[in-house]
Amino acid sequence: MDRMNELWRETGGPGTAPAVSPRSIKNRVNAALDTDPRERKVYIKQKLRLALAAAAAAVAITGSALAASENWDMLSLFFKGDTSPAQEYVNNAVYSVHDENFTFTVESSVSDESVLYVIATVTALNEEAKEALFDPHFQQLGTFEFYIPAWDQQRKAMKQAGGEAPEITAYGGFGGGEIKIQSEDTRKFQLHANLFGEPDEVELWLGQMGREYSMTIPICPAPTRVIELNVSGTGIHDSDAAPGPLFIRRVSLSPFSFRMETTESSTLAIIPRFLFRMADGSIRTQAQMMEFREGWAAKLRSGTGNADYVQMYRFHEVQDLDEIVSILIFDMEYPLDGSQPFPVEHDPSLDPFFVRQMAPLSEDHGYPVPVRELTEKLGGACHWDPATGDVTCVYRDTSIVLRPGVDVAVVNGEPVTMWDAPAMQGGSLAASWGVFRDAWSLDGFVTYTRGERLPDPDHPGSFITPTFYHDWYIIP
Repeated sequence: MDRMNELWRETGGPGTAPAVSPRSIKNRVNAALDTDPRERKVYIKQKLRLALAAAAAAVAITGSALAASENWDMLSLFFKGDTSPAQEYVNNAVYSVHDENFTFTVESSVSDESVLYVIATVTALNEEAKEALFDPHFQQLGTFEFYIPAWDQQRKAMKQAGGEAPEITAYGGFGGGEIKIQSEDTRKFQLHANLFGEPDEVELWLGQMGREYSMTIPICPAPTRVIELNVSGTGIHDSDAAPGPLFIRRVSLSPFSFRMETTESSTLAIIPRFLFRMADGSIRTQAQMMEFREGWAAKLRSGTGNADYVQMYRFHEVQDLDEIVSILIFDMEYPLDGSQPFPVEHDPSLDPFFVRQMAPLSEDHGYPVPVRELTEKLGGACHWDPATGDVTCVYRDTSIVLRPGVDVAVVNGEPVTMWDAPAMQGGSLAASWGVFRDAWSLDGFVTYTRGERLPDPDHPGSFITPTFYHDWYIIP
């Protein structure tokens, strides 16, 4: 049994887990990041504790905001652009615990109903702890642990009332990365945890200290706007799933995140295609507004055998919700003010499309994209200067200048280093995907299919399933 099914059954899920493959996630990330380990941000994909055990007593010490440096803007570590619309929601209270080896401190936090964001530090209190703290393997599964005590409280309350206790599961729930600071005994981290079930607080602890040293962090969510949809349509590709039917029960928006709720687990393998109408009348795509997908969660509804499923997305920038007039899905527009939805004309220029897979530009790197084909299918302009060899691509008022053999692109006049130099392949210029993704706010990945399951010649008794990669799927 694979790990996803183990987690699913440990938490009471019926049958097998929904078809969201850890391998497909890894493959899509590898493809989107050109499969170069150096290009991947140092994210700690931590496990979310799922066991519904009794909540331990909190031993966190709440202090003032002295540990947070003056004018510290924690939101800038998670979001691009102007973070001022959400500064009022930041909790600068300090929470700290320690044992004989470490001091674990939360310097600041902020949340909505979907995600908790935390800035934390770990300080070594002796030489042995210092060696462990700066060991290359310190950041791994279980370095930080996260749990929602409300799950226990809900179960206990229902049991006392003679009812059936609900089972709760969550996946993709906890991650983060290191913030580089100059210190001989301290490391600083940015952490984020997906929330489910509207908890009032969460427990957070350092794995090496144990849960008896957990901190209880209050959840004071930023305002959220909810739109009831109850609509069905066709979703778009995921990396190893073809477009398919998608039911959307409701969506909710906060300054930080976007959440889609459904009642069908099969839709977790299908991606929606939301558009956003802004106050100035412009339309922004899902790729422009938010991450491809941040995580998902599921909650079984007690006594029914049914479940609520949630897909979670993080906005690229902190949003002023008054600047978002409506959302568009399945050629219908839903105003955020609660007024009646209405049909809108379909814009084919915003539809996903395919471009050719090109040959890797260097060993162990992923597949690049054909520069002109990508630009022109997006509706942009591509110009080649025979005198210099430069290729200039313009889309969304952003220009990218590439030169074959040179690994530095010029994006709106600013140099951007790529992992590979563009190169001519069969009369077409091929370039790494990342520069287009970042400059033009696109989503995309190499699609693939799996072959026949075969015996592994190197490991008798084991089997392998070969993977065949195809063209790029581009989401404007």
